[in-house]
Amino acid sequence: MHHVHPVIMLCLTGLVFYVLRLGATRFASKRLGRQGVFAWKRHVSLGRVTLAGLLLGVAGGLGVTWGVWSGPGATGWHALLGACAAVLAVSGAVTGGRLDRGRGKAPAGVALLHAAGNTLLAALCLAQVWTGWRVLENFVW
Repeated sequence: MHHVHPVIMLCLTGLVFYVLRLGATRFASKRLGRQGVFAWKRHVSLGRVTLAGLLLGVAGGLGVTWGVWSGPGATGWHALLGACAAVLAVSGAVTGGRLDRGRGKAPAGVALLHAAGNTLLAALCLAQVWTGWRVLENFVW
């Protein structure tokens, strides 16, 4: 049971970087003047799945740690980074929803906030791989 959360989250981390790459095409065309075709529907649909999965993963991680170690703080940095990732996932969902409703007509600040927040979220996902590995080494294996 302890291995379901890490496997799912590792797969979601890969998906995070794929969705980020799709968004980078839009950023490069709008901000850097590069040519590119933005796969809007794919970015939005996979972005929704990814952000929802990350939020469910944080909830699942909290549930596992609460059930096994009687508190989510037992995993230290992994729990703290997970909480930060959850906040960024909600931010990404809200700003992404605003951008999708406006189909590119939302204020520029919303798009930049969306890009910056989700880029930071991707970095946190990488950090979570490291801290999660440490949790497995210290508590499970």
